[in-house]
Amino acid sequence: MTMEQPDQVKSIQKTNRKGKKVVRQFPVKKTDGIMQAQMSVQSIIPAQTKDLVDHQHIAHYNEKLLKWINTLSSFVNREANVYALGSILPTVTWGSYEPFQDHRCQLCNPLTNIPIVVWMVGHIRSMWFLKQGKPEKQAAVTVIPLSHSLAAQTTRLLGGLANPSTYNPMNAVRAIKWQNSKASDDLELFGEVFDAHDILTNKAEMPPYPVEELKKNDLVLLESKIICYKLKDANNNWTIHHVQMEMLTISLLYCADLEESADKETSCDIRDLQI
Repeated sequence: MTMEQPDQVKSIQKTNRKGKKVVRQFPVKKTDGIMQAQMSVQSIIPAQTKDLVDHQHIAHYNEKLLKWINTLSSFVNREANVYALGSILPTVTWGSYEPFQDHRCQLCNPLTNIPIVVWMVGHIRSMWFLKQGKPEKQAAVTVIPLSHSLAAQTTRLLGGLANPSTYNPMNAVRAIKWQNSKASDDLELFGEVFDAHDILTNKAEMPPYPVEELKKNDLVLLESKIICYKLKDANNNWTIHHVQMEMLTISLLYCADLEESADKETSCDIRDLQI
């Protein structure tokens, strides 16, 4: 008689209603390869770049905006699980399955199994929200980070997390968002866009900004998650994993004038945030 092997168990540290930290154990649901051999950011990028901003690209901005850029480019708030693109927690990995919350397709803090939120400051390169004046099913925005080495590092990270790994020579970051809900095919234009000209704070305290008025070379703070989705291989197995950014919000920091736009080449709230 053979004994059935027990399910694997994962321990997760959480905080209860009384503020006390407790350790809860959950069975680990079997996967078909989403969590690849404990792959983490550190396993792909052993040493993250320290060159977060190429200052020649932002020299024309005023002193206040330059200060914002430097602050946002290295911003970390561990309590809110928010990390600037160049300061991502090295140990983050694909999340795991728990009852009522399946994070296997999202990059998470391994101690909490909560998806991380990534902040990226950069210039808009291209956008796709509308088609013939109507919301497109999948919206997309491509942003160029303020540092060439940071852009290269990010494309290397996203490609390394994929299976099989991919290479993107564009050195720009593309984020997508479905403009319909899972429960309906009705399309609704992405509305999580905010005017952060004067202050970057919690979303409820910032004025909204029409997404259709965003344009090339606008300076924005893109807030996103890193996700993966599965595709079938030639043998009809779900072994192909594509990795991409899923946009949560866009905050406009500087509106490029029309001349810059034409000629130049180039959701998480934090308590008491005020930059």
